[in-house]
Amino acid sequence: MASSWRIRGGMHTAPKHKSTINQETQNLLDVLDNLAPHQGALLVDGDKPLVVNNFSAEELCKMLKCHTFQMVPCMKPPFAGYELWLDEEGAFHKPVNRTASNALHKQVHGEILHGNVLVVATNTIG
Repeated sequence: MASSWRIRGGMHTAPKHKSTINQETQNLLDVLDNLAPHQGALLVDGDKPLVVNNFSAEELCKMLKCHTFQMVPCMKPPFAGYELWLDEEGAFHKPVNRTASNALHKQVHGEILHGNVLVVATNTIG
């Protein structure tokens, strides 16, 4: 049986179906499809994804507006093969990021993300 999955950036991803992918997810996939190596998509609540490319610890703290950050690997399609970088303590003191939560809810326990979220291909930041 032929597969309906396609390859995006060398990774297998689920097909784009309007009925199963919301607008935030589609916007993020469109940005990720066009990233150059060592670029990422920054999700700020209420905005479309922003392309960023400086991933020093200092710059990550500025982007994420935090003092400490953490990485969460994406394990479920269509974002398997990507990583989320976010404020380690964001759930305690940052508002819900509806844009990131709507697009990435399947990737995190509780399905809610707080504060700015950076999405990059696995091993982009090291």
